[in-house]
Amino acid sequence: MTNAAPISTERPGVTLERMSTDADYEAWLLANRETPNDLLPTDADAPDHEAFRQQGALRQTHPDWVDLAILEGGQIRGIASLYPSEEHVNAAELTYTIAPRDRNRGYGSLAVAGALDYAIKERGYAGAFAEVNSDNSVSQHMLANAGFTLAETHPGYVTLTLGSVESVE
Repeated sequence: MTNAAPISTERPGVTLERMSTDADYEAWLLANRETPNDLLPTDADAPDHEAFRQQGALRQTHPDWVDLAILEGGQIRGIASLYPSEEHVNAAELTYTIAPRDRNRGYGSLAVAGALDYAIKERGYAGAFAEVNSDNSVSQHMLANAGFTLAETHPGYVTLTLGSVESVE
């Protein structure tokens, strides 16, 4: 974690903190995969597995990429990531994953709310979007509860937006 002040959430004892290195992120993913061959988050992350693998390379080269660990009791419960969209004006793409053992306990909602607060207040984004697997109704519902609306439907995934999300022309 970095020396930056943690981001408070509405639940006492749960904070979001910036992860300082890619090694922190990768170690957490390895420790929390569901099967030995599964290195991919299963929540509202990249809709296709190749896209997620490519995120590793993008994270290495994108200076504005931010990974926020969701912490409670000294344990990382999940990770929310934000990075500027190359396809949208002044909007961040939001991805997140929650450890399998911690799903359905409200950490996803806390991660989304905290990451959005950070994106708007600290980074000055006017909007955000998330791409979610079409069959992931839990994430779609959670994002809708956070104020996201369905923007586009694609084969295998949907795009939800919040705030001002305009395409680059």
